[in-house]
Amino acid sequence: MRLNRSQELLESTALSITHISEQAGFSSEQIFRKHFKQRFDTTPNAWRNLFRSKVASAEPHI
Repeated sequence: MRLNRSQELLESTALSITHISEQAGFSSEQIFRKHFKQRFDTTPNAWRNLFRSKVASAEPHI
């Protein structure tokens, strides 16, 4: 549940990783990063960058 919330925040906001870890209910950024990496096999920053690149490539180019 907490990791799902952090995914939503990474995809939809420009909040810092520290702030996202707090909003998602983790006791520290380090713990958040550890659990995120274990579950998704990528870092929170890499997840955000991947999601943003997918969104940008899906947008129509004028």
